[in-house]
Amino acid sequence: MLDDRAKKLFCANIIANCHDLIHKLPGIV
Repeated sequence: MLDDRAKKLFCANIIANCHDLIHKLPGIV
């Protein structure tokens, strides 16, 4: 099981990746 800090890091990483992906696709806001 992941501890709280690991979960937050994991979520933050996913969010950062999503933002990166969105910025790479100009057609999506």
